[in-house]
Amino acid sequence: MGDVCRYAVVTGANKGIGFETVKQLAKSGVTVVLTARNEKRGMEATSLLNGQGFSNVVFHQLDVQDAQSIESLAKFLQTQYGRLDILVNNAGASGVVVDEDVLRALNVDPEDWLAGKVFNVIQVAMKTTYESAKLCLDTNYYGVKNVTEALLPLLQNSPSARIVNVSSLRSELKNFLHDLKQDALEVNGWQMMLPAYSISKVSLNAYTRILARKYPKMCINCVHPGYVNTDINWRTGTMPVEEGAEGPYAVVTGANKGIGFEIVKQLANSDVMVVLTARNEKRGMEAMYLLNEQGFLNVVFHQLDVQDAQSIESLAKFIQTPYGRLDILVRA
Repeated sequence: MGDVCRYAVVTGANKGIGFETVKQLAKSGVTVVLTARNEKRGMEATSLLNGQGFSNVVFHQLDVQDAQSIESLAKFLQTQYGRLDILVNNAGASGVVVDEDVLRALNVDPEDWLAGKVFNVIQVAMKTTYESAKLCLDTNYYGVKNVTEALLPLLQNSPSARIVNVSSLRSELKNFLHDLKQDALEVNGWQMMLPAYSISKVSLNAYTRILARKYPKMCINCVHPGYVNTDINWRTGTMPVEEGAEGPYAVVTGANKGIGFEIVKQLANSDVMVVLTARNEKRGMEAMYLLNEQGFLNVVFHQLDVQDAQSIESLAKFIQTPYGRLDILVRA
């Protein structure tokens, strides 16, 4: 089987979830363009990954608010690769100005933060200004929109293009509308719970759905990585970046053909890491290679005979070693 070379761009990738996403893509054999607004920090991040053996990571400066910077990236990709297979819009801004010393001194319980119980406590440490709100909207919504539209011609050159927009559950309006009907906005802290950040993510989610309908041949999704411990939440998160950047893991049994094969394909198309299993190793490998050639590099194979205890144990050990967990089990 011929090699499948894929090209990816990750925005805001010099640290946090973006950096870890670059690392995981590179580990899968994808050539990744790590982008950052600050050239020095971006180069340092790229050099760090290169030093870890990821020679398939390169750097290009990108300010998602700057049309010339976006155009420069598009020209670079066109010249170097002629197409783009994966775009991860990760660059983001919080939309508030924070006194981090005061915030740390408050020692807020992350679970209370997640539950939205800390508004009256944390408002002494943060405020929304016009400038911070504008930066947030320009980055989280307009930045994503402008970068995506500039790179769409390159994505259309890919046989299996995908766009992943890093969003947040903060953007969900269901609870907001409920509290609005109950005249409970102030008591439930919506001044803080729905600032510019939330509005920007609502807009991003809507834009993602519009894109997905307009380009049905592309895989276009929003992802919520969870409450990850990064600079954007002032290191109050409960999850490590490695976990936030990972997608779900799935096993599909009897998956070398038929319904099982199609389930693997659909899961992989939704950015799930899938272990395709089959009793016959040759047929299973052929099925995996076929999907890899279609651009689904997130499909791997492991032999499995569901009637053989040793074979089952071998699969369990295989999953434990690289992934440490399993999110989806499909017995086809």
